[in-house]
Amino acid sequence: MGKISVETDRAFLITLPGYDVNTADPENFAVHSGFDYPKMQEGLVGTKNYTVPNYTSDQTYTIETINHNFGYIPMCQCFVEDLDGKMATEFATLPLYDGVTESRFVCYTTTTQFILQYIVVDAAPFGSPQWDGSDWKFKYQIWAND
Repeated sequence: MGKISVETDRAFLITLPGYDVNTADPENFAVHSGFDYPKMQEGLVGTKNYTVPNYTSDQTYTIETINHNFGYIPMCQCFVEDLDGKMATEFATLPLYDGVTESRFVCYTTTTQFILQYIVVDAAPFGSPQWDGSDWKFKYQIWAND
């Protein structure tokens, strides 16, 4: 059974800038051990379906680019769902490697963008990578520092 949290749990507390850890309200904490998840504001949330091209070669395929213009590099997380059932798990987090080559799905942020990519490496020795033509669904979150 998972942890049952209460706001009075004070084992680990980090406030947002400008707040006193001893007097801040729960919504003024960046991290609070009384909650089961980091308390961060989602700046951008979305999904993207993607079909890997057939006959991929060693290169980087950009799946999605989202402009956020926060002016700093925010935290992000991306989950991937295999819509074709080629993986043993229903969901995974990025980076996700294909298990045969160094080919992988990755995501990262810059000061202005969130970028989701498929990077193909060593395709030629193994023929067409195993993910060619497969369908995927990505769910991403980008957190604002507010």
